[in-house]
Amino acid sequence: MTGRPPHRVAVFGATSPTGRAFLEAANAEGWHTSALVRDADRLAGIYVDSVLTGSVFDPTDVETAIGVADTVLIALGLKGDRRTPLYSSGTATIVEAMKARGARRLLVLSEAAYGQHSVGLLSGVVRRGYAAVAGPILAERRRQDGIVEASGLDWTTVRIKILSDGHGTDKAIPHHVPQGLIVARTLRTAFVTMLLDLVDDRSAFGRNVYP
Repeated sequence: MTGRPPHRVAVFGATSPTGRAFLEAANAEGWHTSALVRDADRLAGIYVDSVLTGSVFDPTDVETAIGVADTVLIALGLKGDRRTPLYSSGTATIVEAMKARGARRLLVLSEAAYGQHSVGLLSGVVRRGYAAVAGPILAERRRQDGIVEASGLDWTTVRIKILSDGHGTDKAIPHHVPQGLIVARTLRTAFVTMLLDLVDDRSAFGRNVYP
């Protein structure tokens, strides 16, 4: 443990590589963890205090998963049909459940490859290429942004570049303006450590963060 204040955190997208890494790090801090998943077997090897199998589109499932959490991490990732309204409808359901349960702190993992979230000529080239093949995903991300920013919660949207479990930057620093090339790699362990620190970082409330 590092002496961070204790939290009760609910994770949506817990079976993603970053969701699993976050759960491991939160457990190491002694935090209480809960997760809503479609397939509990995909959390094999990861301890979670409370696991609920259900749907992020179901308000009852989401509210039950949040329970008494004070913090929520949204680490959802679209797979399969990219037109599925996962980011927008899923996030809207989570936001309403947080309000019902009285949870205030919201961390949302999003992207840096659109709009004002990337800077530089090379990033612009990558951004335009990505937009050409990922239009539905980026439309969903923009809808998600609107829901988060209008939520009235203590939100932070974290703009991921590329996370690596091998080689990459071993320090993730939470800048409030876009930083460098969007294809730069950051070690997932460093990124998760930054997420833990952000939970109590009031300077990041209501802001985008660019590691």
